[in-house]
Amino acid sequence: MTFCSKCGGELQENSVYCTKCGLKVGDSMHKRSRWWYLLPILFSIVGGVISYFIVKENDPRLAKNCLILGAILTIIGIAVGVVSAATSAYFWHMGF
Repeated sequence: MTFCSKCGGELQENSVYCTKCGLKVGDSMHKRSRWWYLLPILFSIVGGVISYFIVKENDPRLAKNCLILGAILTIIGIAVGVVSAATSAYFWHMGF
């Protein structure tokens, strides 16, 4: 599956022009590996930003998804840390 480098729209197989924006499909269009999702999974928002800037020209949808995944994993990590700290402080105060 390939995507338009201008608008990010999905391109049909063997299409000459993007159906969304009309950009002529060139040689710069190619599918990026889904392995890019590992960067935000391993490094949260930092990995998401790095993968976004590397793949945004060739696969805007993948780049956006990596950035969103990094942000979500960062928020989850912060929430887990806050809940863990609050819970341990509560139990410490209660003498458990």
